[in-house]
Amino acid sequence: MQTTQLWLTIFVGVIALACAIQAVMNVALFLAVTRMVSRIDTTVSELRVQISPTLMRMQLLVDDISPRITGIAADASEMTRWPAARPRSLIAS
Repeated sequence: MQTTQLWLTIFVGVIALACAIQAVMNVALFLAVTRMVSRIDTTVSELRVQISPTLMRMQLLVDDISPRITGIAADASEMTRWPAARPRSLIAS
């Protein structure tokens, strides 16, 4: 009976120690994740500050070039239709 009580005490002690270690690890993990989130937030904020002017310039450039691209596409479309219409007019003659 006394041997069973000793083993039970040892197992309960091991389980209590494991729970304590796990609690300490969970707290450490929480603190590490909190610090990492803070660093990521800072990095993202700095990145936004650096990228925002570039994105604005790109938007202005796209707004400026968009009508030109539309004109070029229309001209290209007209140029590809002209050779296709020419043989039809020759056949009709």
